[in-house]
This record gives sequence, C-alpha cells and structure tokens, in this order.
Amino acid sequence: SSLVLIFKPDPDPAWPSSRTWGGLFIAVLVLAVYAVMITPLGFVLPTAITAAILSYQIAPHAGKAALTGLGLAIGLFVIFKYILMLGNIVAYRVPTPAKLWDAISILIPFVGH
Repeated sequence: SSLVLIFKPDPDPAWPSSRTWGGLFIAVLVLAVYAVMITPLGFVLPTAITAAILSYQIAPHAGKAALTGLGLAIGLFVIFKYILMLGNIVAYRVPTPAKLWDAISILIPFVGH
C-alpha cells in the first residue's frame, strides 16, 4: 500500500484542518509525557490520566473520559500483572522530587544530565 502512495500519490490530497493537527500534537505530547512518567509514578496513575485525556479528545465528555481512563488503567494492570503474569509491572510509586525531576528533565532539552 505504501508503494502505491509513493509512486502514484493523490494529485489533490485533502489535508486535515488545523484543529486536527492541534489534536494530534496534544496526543503526541501526552504520550511522550506518559512514557517518561510511567517509571517514577508506576503504571496506574499515568495510564489513567493518559487514557482519560485521549478519550476526551475522541468524545469530549469529562466524566465518561475519566471513568474510561480509570477503567482502562485498572483493567490493563490486572491483565498484565495477573493474567499475563508480567511481574515487573508496578501499580504505583510514591516518587521523590529528585526522581520526578530526572523524568521531567528528559522532556526539556539541555536540562538535567
């Protein structure tokens, strides 16, 4: 399929609106923060927040998005930890300020290490 797009591209493609590009940027930013925060905070809290934000982007209902995020986080934790027996999954951690700063500094160029 990708070769068709390369060798015979659409002469008049329909590009997404700026609102769609903004939503994509927010999603990528949220997922980058999620990837960094999962280590110092554990699995459940970052997963619940990320899933809630992404769910809200799909259907902007705050209550439903929060419940979706929480349900997804707990459900995935149970599946990974107890059904798939992935023992290295940590539900939650109480981070120290130093560990949080180490995680955040990954997202900020030229700060930290």
